[in-house]
Amino acid sequence: MRFIYLFILLSLVGCQQQSKEKIALLKLKTDAVVCQQHNSVSNECQQSVKNYQRTIEAFVWLQSNPQQFGQDIIALQVRLSALKAKPLTSKNRDKIGQLTFELQRLMILIAIYESP
Repeated sequence: MRFIYLFILLSLVGCQQQSKEKIALLKLKTDAVVCQQHNSVSNECQQSVKNYQRTIEAFVWLQSNPQQFGQDIIALQVRLSALKAKPLTSKNRDKIGQLTFELQRLMILIAIYESP
């Protein structure tokens, strides 16, 4: 009887597919944890920990106020469009990259939160 339960449990676990978004979030978490465990002070590690913390904060924000979260994404898209309409300078290029990264990060959270 135990084997039947074990088989059913393993079958159900095997049926769950990891989405690309969940895999990306897991990688972000893993990178941050490894950096914290090794007490690394490299810029890459600090950035990884900072990105993970910001992602968790945004995830809590999404869960607590999804309507405001969506409105902020729209505002971010408007800012990005306005920057893309301006002449391309190195400062604008950097800002476009930052806003694009932030927008992608928030959209990934929506995909994770809204997916079954």
